[in-house]
Amino acid sequence: MYATSADWSFEKLPSNFGDKNSEFTDELKGMGALNFYWVQTSNSSGRSITIWPDQATAQAALYRIREGASADTGMKIASVCEGNVIGSM
Repeated sequence: MYATSADWSFEKLPSNFGDKNSEFTDELKGMGALNFYWVQTSNSSGRSITIWPDQATAQAALYRIREGASADTGMKIASVCEGNVIGSM
């Protein structure tokens, strides 16, 4: 498995974040995502964490996801990280 994460900043939390049945989560599933987590880290920031079956699937989807979410919601990416999942519980 492969994980990608992005830290986002925004003026107002988008109303559909945290909604498991939104167009965004449906799109993620359609691109191969296994799991998606949205963590609100403050009133003006959050972190998205997506688990993919492999790096190739993640890389194919990342640009589309990040640019699309930014354009649709006005959120800005502050930082990103990604890597192989080497453990879980």
